[in-house]
Amino acid sequence: MGVDKMYGVSVFPGMGVEVEKKLKYMERAAEGGGKYLFTSPETLEANSETGDSELAEIVEKARSLGMTVILQISKKDFERYEWSRYGEFIFRVSRGFTGKEIVALSKDYRIQLDAGTMHEEVLEELMELGVSPEEISMGYDCYPRRDTGISIELLRERNKVFKRYGMEVMAFVGSQNKRMGPLFEGMPTVEAHRNLNILVGTQELLAEGCDVVLIGDTMASGKELRAIGEITEGEWLLPTKGYPMSSEEREIFEGFHRERIDQGEYVVRSRNLSEEGVLKEIPQKICSERKAGSVTIDNCLYGRYQGELQIVKRNLSADERVNVVGRVEDRGRLLNRIKPGDRFRLYKINK
Repeated sequence: MGVDKMYGVSVFPGMGVEVEKKLKYMERAAEGGGKYLFTSPETLEANSETGDSELAEIVEKARSLGMTVILQISKKDFERYEWSRYGEFIFRVSRGFTGKEIVALSKDYRIQLDAGTMHEEVLEELMELGVSPEEISMGYDCYPRRDTGISIELLRERNKVFKRYGMEVMAFVGSQNKRMGPLFEGMPTVEAHRNLNILVGTQELLAEGCDVVLIGDTMASGKELRAIGEITEGEWLLPTKGYPMSSEEREIFEGFHRERIDQGEYVVRSRNLSEEGVLKEIPQKICSERKAGSVTIDNCLYGRYQGELQIVKRNLSADERVNVVGRVEDRGRLLNRIKPGDRFRLYKINK
């Protein structure tokens, strides 16, 4: 599914947030496993002394936390700053650089190029000029204007090209907490992720070959940072609203699950705990209509199937033998990626 905990946050000078709050935010991200810090002087007005000072403070803090800094610059900003004082970082090359200038920069800095606009022919030209694929990475933009993010299909196709060259790829997810101004509509790479739980976008990007996922917005919530830090290799983490349930149901709900090898067409099926002889009787409770995304546990009326947990992938009618105990909030995007034998866990988002 991806690389374990290779994520980071975006923190920009200015933008109406006190620098002390930004530094504390970076600390929380690093404590949760965040490895990267994305920033840029391009959000500032030119020659802003306060902004320059804040940028240096942000970069220094990231360095003290052991975070890799990705710093987006245009040619104008490159010529304006004394970059040697910022230590080691990755230059995300923005507007104004020629191919030869990028090659020259790659001799002294780690370089990141725009994955969304990069064509394979341009990559080949850069390599002919002397750039080694190992010296550069690819990074997608985030899209603050609603409806302008790219599709997951385009990202998939671009990533296939980059992976042929052995390049590391980075992309953004948005936060549902404090969104970045002036539009405050989220900062994702993929448009379909704009209003989804952060777990959905992050895992989809990892599944499609991205190595690093950055939160694009100003200030993700503590819940979001904790959730993204829970993502691990080889396990789907499904954002789920839990409904009232018995202690026996809760034990099943909170456990680790694996999809059956003989995968059903309509549902994701976990193993039947009753087969292990450890399950107490599950009383009949909420037996409502099973809409797509519903998490269910078979009750005592279902005989030997009692205790089986399922996640419904299409609308099904109510069944007196089946309790509805929650709902996966992913619009089917992660559920439809679960393959036979895959491990998954339900991450409760309404604690």
